[in-house]
Amino acid sequence: MLSDPILPIEPNSVLAHAWVLSVFRVEDHKAQQRVLEALRRLRRGDLTAVGTQRDGETFVIIDWNSASDETQAKQVVMAADRHAAITFTSKHGAVSL
Repeated sequence: MLSDPILPIEPNSVLAHAWVLSVFRVEDHKAQQRVLEALRRLRRGDLTAVGTQRDGETFVIIDWNSASDETQAKQVVMAADRHAAITFTSKHGAVSL
């Protein structure tokens, strides 16, 4: 049956916890670097952030392992770049393989 998990999900596994992927459009490359530095200063092991560009626009992508942290991510990004705008958020619960 397709709904049955192929592999068991360990309770402490990353797959067993909610996560959020957020994409922010930032003003420019300098703003992107300010945002990434601000996120680094949080010293959060459960956070991954990368910068990218596409079609002349600059973005910061943040992957948190908890949906409750989305507010903090937005606050940090907006403090580092007041022109930033969230362009995408994906909220997911525990993954079911």
